[in-house]
Amino acid sequence: MKAIIENTENGTRTIHIHFRYDPSLVEKIKSLPGRKFIPDKKYWTAPALPSVVEKLEEWGFVIEDYTFPHDKVILPKDLSLYPFQKKGIEFIESRNGRALLADEQGLGKTVQALVWLKIHPELRPAIVICPNSVKLNWEREARRWLDENEKIHVIFGKDADYLPDATIYIINYDILLSWLSHLKITDPKCLIVDETSMIKNRSAQRTRALIELAKGVPHIIGLSGTPIINRPIEGFTILHMIAPKIFPRFWDYAQRYCGAKWTRYGWDFSGASRTKELHELLTSTIMIRRKKSEVLNELPDKIRTVVPLRFESLEYRKMEAEFRAWLREHKEAKIVNVLSEIELLRQFVVGKKLPQVIEWIKDFLESTEGNGNGKLVVFYHHKVVGDKLEDHFKSISVRIDGDTPVQKRQEYVDRFQSDPKIRIFLGNIQAAGLGITLTAASSVVFVELPWAPALLDQAEDRCHRIGQKSVVNVYYLVAARTIEENIANLLDKKRQVVKMVLDGQEVTSDEKIRDLLIQELAKE
Repeated sequence: MKAIIENTENGTRTIHIHFRYDPSLVEKIKSLPGRKFIPDKKYWTAPALPSVVEKLEEWGFVIEDYTFPHDKVILPKDLSLYPFQKKGIEFIESRNGRALLADEQGLGKTVQALVWLKIHPELRPAIVICPNSVKLNWEREARRWLDENEKIHVIFGKDADYLPDATIYIINYDILLSWLSHLKITDPKCLIVDETSMIKNRSAQRTRALIELAKGVPHIIGLSGTPIINRPIEGFTILHMIAPKIFPRFWDYAQRYCGAKWTRYGWDFSGASRTKELHELLTSTIMIRRKKSEVLNELPDKIRTVVPLRFESLEYRKMEAEFRAWLREHKEAKIVNVLSEIELLRQFVVGKKLPQVIEWIKDFLESTEGNGNGKLVVFYHHKVVGDKLEDHFKSISVRIDGDTPVQKRQEYVDRFQSDPKIRIFLGNIQAAGLGITLTAASSVVFVELPWAPALLDQAEDRCHRIGQKSVVNVYYLVAARTIEENIANLLDKKRQVVKMVLDGQEVTSDEKIRDLLIQELAKE
């Protein structure tokens, strides 16, 4: 009796099990996860799991070539990648572009997937399917990491009429069905499926559309920061999509891994069973997962990301054009009057972008549900913004602003720190940006930007304090092609010199930032 471990076409490892017919041995083989009989060749196959090998050896099989591949890939030297990200790209390569990147939120799954695409320019067109709130961020990252000659097209709206020629298409789940026929005609060579929890419902329209799109696509990369072994039923769609030979049938998967039980309403697959076995199966075949705690020594203390939000408003364009013209004509205008006009523009923008902000927060909560980094600190400036956010997330949030009684501040902080049901801290950037500790979260998002750059650092440090055991991810939600983008660019350029006097570095005041902004806005 022998078992031979071989590579499959999709880069996974499979054991070919050969033996003379023995009914008792057949029953044992049937107990192996993912086993399958190949009738024309008269042998069984199973995934090359350590536990499977152990069982086969226990039953008297001789194992041949039990090695695990770790293909090296030549990466461009000019790319600034962390070591664990390079390993992730190597993993995708070793799986021939059929893999599940399950790194914890904030570790750069987007970058790893894009760099793998970069080293495979022959795999065009490629399609990115992602939540609506991060479409422009995918575009931004694609333009950063891919070659300049890439034609990147972001798809908006459900009115599917014309799809221009492109090498990279980016589309959100909610409109995928409308564009399905157009996308299939492009004959995609690779799909990147971001936030795979979005297709956990097998009967949902978006899931069915993605399944149809994936048919015949040779390379599929799934991205998810939420371990699917917590709710195995939610993972079947993406697992089957990536590795149909390992996860061929829903019924078999549900019976083995989903705590199957019969109730008076039918089968209940909401539980979990054999989770260790499923974990072994995934990590030895298609999944790689790293936690922040495991790669902490490779990461900076903070990772900052500007998240562009789509902003289309003719009214705003008119307001901004009129303001720029006025500014050029009134170069000696009092600064207080100029700032008053700028503030009107800022308030208009934040009011219009708020639905996208709420959508981004909801996507964040869904993508981090069930792991230890699922809390979020949200900073804003205007009271009306805080009111609307609180209305939307009232049951899962606490809030501190200028009206919060002093005796209540610590109570709200303690609730956020200790209550798992409270996932959002809403804070006015001035009232809550100092003097409190929010280390229960390792993610901070700024809905609005302050004038003083130092306020950003101080607010970020509510999470980045003694007691924080993770890297702090900081997100700036910025309306594209608006005054917010002007301010964000200036703050970014000046961040290195916007330091406290105690650091021995030059201090750039908020007044200086305002002056630079006004000069920029006054340009033709």
